[in-house]
Amino acid sequence: MDTLRYDETKKSSKGPIIGLLLFFIIGGAILYIALANESKPVIIGNQPTEEVNSFIDIYDEPSNTMNLEDISYSVNDKKYSDKTNSKIKSNITLPVISINGEELTELNEKIDKKYTELFAEMKTQMATVESKYTYKVTYSIYENEIGDTRVVSVTIYHRTIDDATGAYASENIDTYNIDVKTKLELTQSEVATMMFGISYKTKLKNSVKDYFVSNNIIPEDEYTYAITGFENFYVKEGKFHIIFNGEIIKDKYFDVTI
Repeated sequence: MDTLRYDETKKSSKGPIIGLLLFFIIGGAILYIALANESKPVIIGNQPTEEVNSFIDIYDEPSNTMNLEDISYSVNDKKYSDKTNSKIKSNITLPVISINGEELTELNEKIDKKYTELFAEMKTQMATVESKYTYKVTYSIYENEIGDTRVVSVTIYHRTIDDATGAYASENIDTYNIDVKTKLELTQSEVATMMFGISYKTKLKNSVKDYFVSNNIIPEDEYTYAITGFENFYVKEGKFHIIFNGEIIKDKYFDVTI
């Protein structure tokens, strides 16, 4: 009987393991070389620049910023002449304002309505007066750059003139101030803050008081006026002008330059 020999050398089990490791190593090397030599993908719509790995961002939005020099405005006349009333006739010239070719419809209509309605009321009120009058409306335009804001100021003068003497029975000014970039009207506080800083109220108050007292319009001990923020104003040649109409002296305006 043959006996089993346990001292015989067993077959090695390391061969399959080494083969598997070589498979992974060689396969990985081949994959690395293929990826390294593959052309970099380019997103459709992008153009690579000369600088390596630099691309134009297709998600960049166009800028909405408009420079002041790119903005133009125009003002045309709109005229009315009414002689249907024997006691008062009208001679009205109003502005029609456009920015970059687009009419400021809301503002233009507001201006138009104000003065045509004023004259309609005057025709009724003055139907029986002794003298004959002309209701005359004219306007002026002033442009100023304040910091990075271009302000177009419109002053509208409306006067009632005695035809016989040429004297003014009344004279007043209304003003409109427009930011050409936003196409919006500017308030007194917005413009005064740009020109004088946050302490503008003190400067306006002192300047107005000095004007009325030094011109003997109101004695200093009787002066009690406080700036309301609703006064008419405009900017001309870099100067801030604040207007006082008939609230202080009937049917007369005062133009205080600051």
